[in-house]
Amino acid sequence: MQHPHLDLALSLWQATSESDVDRLEQILDPAVTWTFVHSPSLDGEAKGVDQVISSLARTGELVDDLSGELIDVYASDHGAVLFYRLEASRGPCSLSTDVLLQIEIDRGRVVAGRAMPTRSEENRTFWLAQ
Repeated sequence: MQHPHLDLALSLWQATSESDVDRLEQILDPAVTWTFVHSPSLDGEAKGVDQVISSLARTGELVDDLSGELIDVYASDHGAVLFYRLEASRGPCSLSTDVLLQIEIDRGRVVAGRAMPTRSEENRTFWLAQ
């Protein structure tokens, strides 16, 4: 039997990948906070379901092409960590970086997320490029 937080993390990945707003609204707690680290166009914290979904959508709007490949998921009684590879391009610039997405889960809903790219300088340079 899988840990329930593993199932929720996989549902979050699938809903985000498919831009399934209805499913994201079910998964995210109304008071959710989401922090984007080392991404100047998104740096900071989004608060509430609408802001979080809007910030996630904005990521796709800022690039010409965006894809993610889920590599692994780790779950505990407090939440989960999704490890994935992000590929993006915008004009002549491209980015390939691994990302750790730490999520906190309470009562079956995601209450906080923190996306941390492993190649922070390359990530920052890509998002700052015009």
